[in-house]
Amino acid sequence: MRLLAEPEVGDGEGDHGDEVERGGSGGDAEPGGGVTPDDEPGGRGQEAEEDDRRGRTSRGIEHGPDAAGGKGGEKSGPGPHRVSGDFEPGVTAQQGFDQALTALGALFGERLFLTRGLIAFFLFASFGTLWSGLSLPLTDTPWQFSESQIGMFGVAGLAGALGAARAGRWADAGRAVPMAGFALALLLVSWAAIAQLPWSLWLLIVGVVLLDFVVQVVHVSNQHTLTSAHTERTSGVIGAYMVFYSLGSALGAATTTSAFTTHGWAGSSVLGAGFALCALITWAVGKGRSSSGTKPVPDAGARSREKAM
Repeated sequence: MRLLAEPEVGDGEGDHGDEVERGGSGGDAEPGGGVTPDDEPGGRGQEAEEDDRRGRTSRGIEHGPDAAGGKGGEKSGPGPHRVSGDFEPGVTAQQGFDQALTALGALFGERLFLTRGLIAFFLFASFGTLWSGLSLPLTDTPWQFSESQIGMFGVAGLAGALGAARAGRWADAGRAVPMAGFALALLLVSWAAIAQLPWSLWLLIVGVVLLDFVVQVVHVSNQHTLTSAHTERTSGVIGAYMVFYSLGSALGAATTTSAFTTHGWAGSSVLGAGFALCALITWAVGKGRSSSGTKPVPDAGARSREKAM
């Protein structure tokens, strides 16, 4: 067994040397030769611990016996649930939900929002009239197409959907509202071509491509107009706007079958054109209000130059 010798009491110089040895070897030692909290293994210091405690408290976690009735250790406290989004920091989940409902109800009282929403409602009612009823005349005489052959008409519609990119550039240039009106006029023309289905498949294809292009242009225009007017809550505005989209699509799908059963494809075509006309009238009535809510968006090059300046 190895014994440690008692340090001898010497003069002042010897005592000083012993203190240095007991305080730690090498480096800068604290006066008095003791070990500070920062130097202890695993220690963080009083200030660091205080900062850490404050950080846990801000996240609803506390140390010690004060944490949610606990007896020590790290407990998750019953602090308020934070709600991300358009609400102020620190509100509870119930308060955030109430604010969302209030904001949603206020949107339906705005003329701009109602105008663009009703345009979407009639637009997608016309859209649903076509795609929910198209298979009825195609399976009938004289065409009698199979399900696979009817599905190929969706490829023709995809060509028109590619117009979404062009519609976005028009909207960024500040032409969202006039382009929407022009597109709705084309929607009426597309139904004139679609109505020729019993006699010409080529005119049907032209009408399908044109209708899908119009839907993309107007849909992008509506969203651009609404987000430009409500930059502080874009997600909520678009979510409320999509209510009109869903209701319009459902209306078109529900009515086109009855129209075809009663009046054939001519009845379905008149129904789709009627929805398109309602959308155009709604656009004309609310055109002035919508124009004041849109602004041109600078392109990427312009934004870069502005940042450089």
